[in-house]
Amino acid sequence: PASHIYWEEVVSYVREVSEADYPEITVKDGEVEVPLAGLGNIRAADSYRFDKKTGQVTEYKAYREAKRDKKLRGWIYSVHTGAWGGLFTRICYVLAALFGASLPLTGYYIFYQRKWGKKRKAKSGSKA
Repeated sequence: PASHIYWEEVVSYVREVSEADYPEITVKDGEVEVPLAGLGNIRAADSYRFDKKTGQVTEYKAYREAKRDKKLRGWIYSVHTGAWGGLFTRICYVLAALFGASLPLTGYYIFYQRKWGKKRKAKSGSKA
């Protein structure tokens, strides 16, 4: 497609007009998305639209001007995936999940010991 020809020009334009040095720039067909750096909302991104035929940037949407529901959905997604705090929160999430997964197993073990464990001890104690 002809739009691929202008991708490099659009990316260089975005780097020129941007206030910050973006760590990565994603170019799609007719749209450039620039994720904002830092821990937190991983869906936070500025976006630029450009004309596919000429390569001219036609629209700019700053994340700070996004609607509140879009920002909230991004934060909910970040908390859900554990990405809002980096590696530390992901490790905490894994430990919490392992702890939660161990509860039914320990419950069955305690139930087994109460139900049948005492009978074995009583039988073995009377033989001695």
